[in-house]
Amino acid sequence: MILRTLFTLLLLIVVFITGFIMGVYTLPIMTQPPAAKHTEILEISKAATYKGQFKKELKDSDALHYATGEIYFTNNHIAFVGEIAPGPDYRLYLAKTFIETEADFKAQKHTMIEIANINQFSQFVLPKYRKVDLTQFQSAIIWCEHFEQFISAAPLQPTGSK
Repeated sequence: MILRTLFTLLLLIVVFITGFIMGVYTLPIMTQPPAAKHTEILEISKAATYKGQFKKELKDSDALHYATGEIYFTNNHIAFVGEIAPGPDYRLYLAKTFIETEADFKAQKHTMIEIANINQFSQFVLPKYRKVDLTQFQSAIIWCEHFEQFISAAPLQPTGSK
């Protein structure tokens, strides 16, 4: 009888933990706003003064924490086309050096500028809520604030558009 009760309790704990993990993963997907229109992203990409490319092959990116795609910056907007692994409480930071690991991010966070909240995971346009001189920064970093997890980074480069 005791063995059966312990097995039932263990099973309930496993089901609860699995449900919690699945909720953390799927809730941001279910609550994300609709994707931006292709024409809007195209317009911003053409007017962009800086752009960057996110790749999966970074030191601290993995199967659950990654981004691939292009990010574009104008004076007032940020556009992204690609894929970001879903998760809660993502923030976009700008750094003066290229950041590739969680340890580097934490060590240099005090020198970075948070520029936007990210709550979409494929194709979005965001207003920059902080005006910055992009010439002072070398990379854009996606960071999960809640779990203090490095997601990805993209080196920034000028586009030639002004």
